[in-house]
Amino acid sequence: MTAPKPLVLVVHPEDHIRVSLYSILDHEGYGVATCERASEALRYLAEARPSIVVSDSRIPDMDVWEFLQRVRSGSLGTRMILLGHSLQDVRKSRDVDSLGVMVLLRPLQRRELLRAVEGRGDRDASWTEPVRYPSVTVGADR
Repeated sequence: MTAPKPLVLVVHPEDHIRVSLYSILDHEGYGVATCERASEALRYLAEARPSIVVSDSRIPDMDVWEFLQRVRSGSLGTRMILLGHSLQDVRKSRDVDSLGVMVLLRPLQRRELLRAVEGRGDRDASWTEPVRYPSVTVGADR
């Protein structure tokens, strides 16, 4: 008998991407919760304890770095994956390295998202360096 897959919280402002990420992860057997805004996600995090948070770098109602710091401070052991549009967008003069966030640049491939969620990303366990994946729309490569 295999162990149940962890709960993943997806935070993304765009409905179609949130639905795509939900569908991919749900199809793979993950428990998935979704939120459009950082404030919703923080309320959810206070109630549930997802193992993984996947967040877009451009979330409404809060600076993404403040959001990630709040996730990190309240949820030790929560793996964080940030979907960025460019390295400049992701870095924004902030230090991602100190937060231990895995960065995937959009657009990304389905299999690379799953590798990151499974903890098998192309970087070492600290997950501090951005990873660039080929340009394929999320959900397109099955």
